[in-house]
Amino acid sequence: LKALIAAEKPDAAIVHNLYPLISPAVLPILSRAGIPVAMTVHNYRLVCPAGIFFNRGRVCEKCAGGLRELNCMISNCEGGFGKSVGYALRAIWARWRGYYRRNVDIYLCLTEFQRAKLIASGLPSQKIALLPNCLDVGAMASSGDSAAQVEPSRDYVAFVGRLSREKGAGVLISAARQLPGIRFRVAGEVPSAEGMTAAGLEPGEMPANVEFAGFLQGEALAGFYRGARMLVFPSICYETFGLVLLEAFYHGAPVVASAIGGIPEIVEDGHNGRLFGPGNVSQLRYIIERLWDDRSTLERLASKGREKLARYYSSDIYADRLIASLVDISRRRS
Repeated sequence: LKALIAAEKPDAAIVHNLYPLISPAVLPILSRAGIPVAMTVHNYRLVCPAGIFFNRGRVCEKCAGGLRELNCMISNCEGGFGKSVGYALRAIWARWRGYYRRNVDIYLCLTEFQRAKLIASGLPSQKIALLPNCLDVGAMASSGDSAAQVEPSRDYVAFVGRLSREKGAGVLISAARQLPGIRFRVAGEVPSAEGMTAAGLEPGEMPANVEFAGFLQGEALAGFYRGARMLVFPSICYETFGLVLLEAFYHGAPVVASAIGGIPEIVEDGHNGRLFGPGNVSQLRYIIERLWDDRSTLERLASKGREKLARYYSSDIYADRLIASLVDISRRRS
């Protein structure tokens, strides 16, 4: 990093994810070189060693508020005692050395919900700004990956991501089981039998109407979105953002999402999507069932989703807000 700084002479550094390999030890190097540091906060690792405020199938905030990282070890948040001890000690060491407190000029949160959680846990509010994720709509359109290319028949409920407990895998599969006449398709790496069990699923009991498309990217993933009548985002943890929501908006797939974390800031119930109580299988089933044949509502939700994407989450808007944050840092330092 020292060699890179000497060669490039950067005006600022934007830190994304330091774990597991880079570590916060790079922050003092940047600070001593006089380089302003903006940190994009993709999770809750600043106040939760495991990073997701989730343990044993439910939301957990035992470590929030500072000086409480040992709860990660006591509660075995990582599912392995050695790993949990490592995560806890790593967080304690970073706090004790003041890596973040002394060397980060501004924290860029993805949602107001996340920002409020960090402030409640002791981070200074004047150093926390809002910078939501974005989608490079222009690049997608120029590559021929256009929202206008809609498949003739949208004939399934889609899920994009990993099937894990905190992502609501059990909620999704339970809803599918109650709707045998509706096709569900999952895009993402298919978990091993052990991974299925960890997610609260039994591979042998998978409903017949659930199909696994495997890991998709590029045009294959775009086609997956365009073939979906709706996308379900059933997380039961404090999601910081969820980029798949923007991808669904772009490709005209209405979103049905759980009302938890920062999701209600992106998906507004009845306006550009539908929300249901986190973990509430019966409510999710009811919404899917009601929307399935309601083409006019689906089209309206899809249209509003695209409008919100263009108005708030384009890469141009992101770039302008990021540069403004960096300029603000420079002004404070001067």
